[in-house]
Amino acid sequence: MKAQHQLLSLQLTVTAAIFGFAISRPGMAGILLIVPFVSYLLCARQVTQYFGTLTVGQYIAERLDPRVPGGLGWESWIREKRRGSRLLGATAPLLLTFAGPGLLSSVWTFGWVYLRPGVSLASRVGFITLWLLGASASSLCILLTLQMTDHGRFRNWGASRPPSPKKLDITGICRRGWHALGSGDWRSRILRAGRRLLWIGTFVR
Repeated sequence: MKAQHQLLSLQLTVTAAIFGFAISRPGMAGILLIVPFVSYLLCARQVTQYFGTLTVGQYIAERLDPRVPGGLGWESWIREKRRGSRLLGATAPLLLTFAGPGLLSSVWTFGWVYLRPGVSLASRVGFITLWLLGASASSLCILLTLQMTDHGRFRNWGASRPPSPKKLDITGICRRGWHALGSGDWRSRILRAGRRLLWIGTFVR
């Protein structure tokens, strides 16, 4: 929780500083092109912290809660107290914090990128590419925020790991093969070789 608040503060501080620098120097409007990328990186980190917290809560509910007599009941209590709509309380503020500065910078620099005279073709192509990538980063911020606030299902962040495959019953296989082989001196040799392989296999694991 503390890390999430620090990320929010860092996002507001960095974007405010960049916008303040661009406003105070009109010829430096191009510096706003980095705002969408900074916002996207911090937004992605915020989402990672959020779903990491959910993973901890899931571990408490599924693993620790059954071990406590009477249960902890923390996760079930949170689900009962959680409000149904989080649009104004969570979604809108996060969209304004992370996606808002990037979108504003894209609108602000549109004329500087596309309509500014006296720019070579190579430079203009580079600025346009950077502008388009920034607009894409702002769109990703919107998707991540909607995912974090349960308004979108673009990635199953809380998916459990697939079950591990069953271990082969080596002993059972050897016993069935043993009965199928019959009797004989070569049978004892196979038995000794099999025991050695099993003994080696215990150390390899």
